[in-house]
Amino acid sequence: MKKLTVTLEVLCCASQELCGQADLLERRKLRLNKQNDGNMKRSKVSGKRHLVRDGHDPSHDDYHGKLGSRDDENKTRRWGRGRNDGGLEYAVRNNFGATAAMFFYPIISGFMSAKNEPFMQKEDGLRILAKVLVSLSCFVDCAGNCPGTSILASDLFAFSWSFRCSESSDVRLSVFVSIATCISFLPSDEVLNLCYKTDGLSHFLQDTAERDPDYQCRSLALLVSHNVVKLCLP
Repeated sequence: MKKLTVTLEVLCCASQELCGQADLLERRKLRLNKQNDGNMKRSKVSGKRHLVRDGHDPSHDDYHGKLGSRDDENKTRRWGRGRNDGGLEYAVRNNFGATAAMFFYPIISGFMSAKNEPFMQKEDGLRILAKVLVSLSCFVDCAGNCPGTSILASDLFAFSWSFRCSESSDVRLSVFVSIATCISFLPSDEVLNLCYKTDGLSHFLQDTAERDPDYQCRSLALLVSHNVVKLCLP
């Protein structure tokens, strides 16, 4: 199991590198570190500026609130453009989208060939399933708006949907991660069809938000439900 988990983690890291996400996150981290260094040098107290003394605890002033607001302002779209250190727009090329299917379908094929093995019905097998679902969601997310992503999203939804009633809360959480990823890349008419068919997505989300014994599952079901409503609004 450990070997498989490591393999999936490596594949996810590779997809993030190829799509440019890792580069954007690293640039964002460097930019925020520079801003943090500037905030540590000076802080504002009672309208006057002074150098921060050694051992000063910034939690005693409004440091965290200001830093949090700056973090919010500096958030960028994952698949859009970031800002480089000079404040200019920085674009990345997604080299993963064209190869996403080569990552995606072998994982599903490998899982399907082993799903009837006795160990897959035990705790370790359920952990593997949860990891597989999260990894497939990562591949779809990293494929971005490249041609063919909607097909991957549709196949991931169909695959994950069959595990929505799993007894494992980890698996159910992973199913919600998959659903949340898929609806972002599916055409709105397909999302509507999934929502309003008998025992469809809307009924499942509402039922989970009200009755699931796991708090995280209930919270995520409510969040996904809100996102679905936003996507379906004209």
